[in-house]
Amino acid sequence: VSKEHCKIIEDLLNIKGLKFQISCKNKKNGCQDTFSENALEDHECGCIYREVPCPSNAMFQKCKAKVLVQNVIQHFEETHFKMASFAPDKNERHINKFGSLNEHGSQGIDCYYVPLKFEIDGKSFISAGKIEDKIHYRWVYIIGSPEEAKHFSFVFKLFGKNASAASNLFEAKVAAIDESFDTLMKAGKCFTIAHQAFMAQFVDKDLKFEYSIEIKNLKEEVKDENYESGISDTDEDSKDK
Repeated sequence: VSKEHCKIIEDLLNIKGLKFQISCKNKKNGCQDTFSENALEDHECGCIYREVPCPSNAMFQKCKAKVLVQNVIQHFEETHFKMASFAPDKNERHINKFGSLNEHGSQGIDCYYVPLKFEIDGKSFISAGKIEDKIHYRWVYIIGSPEEAKHFSFVFKLFGKNASAASNLFEAKVAAIDESFDTLMKAGKCFTIAHQAFMAQFVDKDLKFEYSIEIKNLKEEVKDENYESGISDTDEDSKDK
């Protein structure tokens, strides 16, 4: 390849309408798609053949593995341990669970919650959490792209340990599996509570606590609102015939 500037090539590249198809960077992992330069970046952000970090990095240790997004759960369970699992009823978006703390957790010593995997609306999610520096953290991943993550939020609710105790409710966007813990924290996608307050308000004498997770499909909610107001997805205003 010549290192000298070629005016003819420059003119060719500047021709309007001339399109070059570029292979996805994940071709080595099996992606066979090609795109124009403008469309390539959007595709690569959500490519099913892209590599993402193991979610254990956010919870308890630095796993150096980079895995295909579709193999995240399989890698985690084969390399670390089995996740807990929950299968909501069809069309059900709520998960009600009882959690329990071990000795370290009850003392606020650094440890992690066993991740919970579940599916809603045909999408796979992971509820993750940890205790670090006497702070409890809880967040939810979607096994999908950053663009898909924008369409879902989660509501995390802790129930008081007795009838007169107040509940604690938190709502935020779910995190894409690509996101690091620091990134999702800065974006406000993580529930936090001080250990002392958590123990006093929500944990009973048997070191158990009750919580729920609700997944909201924001795209579907917008459709429902438009339908109820008489506005279609394609028309800005409703019109009389």
